[in-house]
Amino acid sequence: MSVQIHSDADMPECLSSWDKQAAHAARLAGIHCIGQPTLGACPPSPQGCFSRTAIVLLQNGQDVVVQFRLEPMDTTPFDLAHSILGDLVPAIREIQDTELNRDGVYVYLMSCIPGKTWEQAGLYRYIEIKAVVMQDLARVLSKCCISDGDTAQVIEDQVRPHLQRILKSEDPVILRFKGKAESLMYNLDSLKRLPLFLSHADLNYMNIMLDDDLQVSGLVDWEFSAALPFGMTFAHLSGLIGENIDGRFQITPDYDVVERAFWEEFLLHAPDTIRCLCENQPELVQTSVTLGILLNAFIIDGDKLVYNKVTPNALSIWLTYRIPMVRGANAPPFSVV
Repeated sequence: MSVQIHSDADMPECLSSWDKQAAHAARLAGIHCIGQPTLGACPPSPQGCFSRTAIVLLQNGQDVVVQFRLEPMDTTPFDLAHSILGDLVPAIREIQDTELNRDGVYVYLMSCIPGKTWEQAGLYRYIEIKAVVMQDLARVLSKCCISDGDTAQVIEDQVRPHLQRILKSEDPVILRFKGKAESLMYNLDSLKRLPLFLSHADLNYMNIMLDDDLQVSGLVDWEFSAALPFGMTFAHLSGLIGENIDGRFQITPDYDVVERAFWEEFLLHAPDTIRCLCENQPELVQTSVTLGILLNAFIIDGDKLVYNKVTPNALSIWLTYRIPMVRGANAPPFSVV
């Protein structure tokens, strides 16, 4: 189970204030960025739920990120994403520090992605800007095909157990979607024909970085990401294009325009194998997209399935989503409004 950090008071005494965090971050950056004195540190806005983070400015003008955690983090997903997307993903490594390690703190040093988060930019409700960002995001995601890997093994090791947990749950909210889960389980073996695709586990406005020209400068927070059957990576599409208003998902008037523009741009830049798959077997891709939506709504956390307050309303809508290659030119993206 992930250890959440709600405030500085949740940190050990050695890191129980921003001043202490900044001092340790600057010290560690000075040690591990050899030959580069540090000029100061600032916190990100907002801080994450599972860490305390400092952005350290080096004398050469570059920034590095020092992150303090109360449990070890698997950096393998970062390494996979960085190998595919290069500098659009932070390079990361764990660093050792006797004092902090003794107090149960794990320290990670990362490259800093330039720009602001889409959330910080505060521009995600403007249709023209949303369309531009989503098209650039489509170009980034089009690079995420994984040429090697065993899709069948991923389904048996990761996807099927997750779906089984949903089917066994007695939570009243989860039970509402048992029929859809059963249908997806019935069709699960068909997805073994799909290639693997790098799938970000939490693609939202706070994890998409934009430069001054509103181009995607990077994607952060890859900790729980994985290689999954193609299609599942689009589970976050509805949440990015629509809006969460007062805890309820809303289909915005511009949704169809922005969503079609995203897919057109994605298919324009995707490898031929992916483009042919979308054109010739769209229902297979649709099944994977729907599966991704369901699994992303109910996350495994230890021995529990967890979900947020938006899920009950939003999922009823999201599960009716049909990709343009399935629904055609004139049908709306959702069959329930």
